[in-house]
Amino acid sequence: MLRPTHLTSPIFSVDAIALCVAIVTLVLFIEDVQGVEGDSLDALVSQLRDSDSETREAAAKSLRRLGPKAAVAAPALIRALGDRNQAVRCQAAVCLGHIGPQAKAAIPSLSRLLKNKDEPTIVRLWASVALGLIGVDALDALVEALQPGQDPYTRRKAAGAIGKIGPRAHTATPLLISVLAEEEYSIWHNASDSLIAIGPTSIPSLQRVIEGDDARHRVHAGRTLLTLDPGHSVTIRAMIKDLRHSNPEVRRDAVLALELVRTQAAKEIVEPLAQALNDTDGFVREVAASKLNDIGPLARSVRPALINAMQDPAFEVRGYAALALGNIGQDSVMVIDVLTHGIDDEEGDVRILVVRALGNIGPAARSSIPKLRAVLLQPELHEGLRLSVEESLSKILKNK
Repeated sequence: MLRPTHLTSPIFSVDAIALCVAIVTLVLFIEDVQGVEGDSLDALVSQLRDSDSETREAAAKSLRRLGPKAAVAAPALIRALGDRNQAVRCQAAVCLGHIGPQAKAAIPSLSRLLKNKDEPTIVRLWASVALGLIGVDALDALVEALQPGQDPYTRRKAAGAIGKIGPRAHTATPLLISVLAEEEYSIWHNASDSLIAIGPTSIPSLQRVIEGDDARHRVHAGRTLLTLDPGHSVTIRAMIKDLRHSNPEVRRDAVLALELVRTQAAKEIVEPLAQALNDTDGFVREVAASKLNDIGPLARSVRPALINAMQDPAFEVRGYAALALGNIGQDSVMVIDVLTHGIDDEEGDVRILVVRALGNIGPAARSSIPKLRAVLLQPELHEGLRLSVEESLSKILKNK
């Protein structure tokens, strides 16, 4: 319901093509595999040279379904990477990726496809995926594609593909960490994902960045390291400090890093997050309120800040503040009064969350019953709000 800004904010732009990959991958794996049986490899390889492009594409799809068993067809598939038809090139790349390490002879051709700016992006994308699935033999090619001289799309896909190799890609760690200093979200974030996939061997190098003076590099490294180790004390302290940085983008990344903190280390960030509820940037305030809700009873000490946040101009902040108060307000008449007043919030989503918060408080929120019942009498009542009111009344009236 809330946090849509995480997807629409410029620093969290969604790579639409990457999303398409997930969808296409799902389709590829659930397609009917009937028809492969009975088709010999020789016949399928022969069909890759057919004059009809649909026949060539179908042959590549059938070979892809065989996975590593199609390794003997790799030379023909490598030739198909140069097919005049885009769909055939794409399916050939997909198939070579499914063959895996045995398709290492395709690395030069796949690398050329990835770096060819005249190629459709879907072909370049699957070339990068195939390189990652081929494994460590393709690492040098992906490292080369990630170098600063390459075009942004090539670098973005190479940064993500390295992670598919896993821990065996550890020699790329220095380059990936250097990429974290970049401003382009899709490039540094893919590099971060790959570092996470490689594993905790990068933590010492990431900590050196966090102890450095480059703020952007530091917070990007912080988000990476706290994914690997959610209780890393050095990083937590650095991110708390960066919550006060003059650059709002640094503060955004710092609060998102702190959102990753888990275990008892969460105690350390409660007060800094409460202070962040007064940040001039709405996104920072929203994430701070969201994390305080996630922390739960440990945030009891900052109830006054959360009560004040119920007046925030951003509805997302008010919504998360309400949920947080619902987790910690069982013994506070003031919290219950503030939430009861919030039933009249101008934003429908906030009203629903306020009602749920009162329900979470339970019987102690019985003073809100008249107002909750009055909501049920409103004309043209939103169904979601009606259901939330009925559920919360049930919780409040329990054992009454």
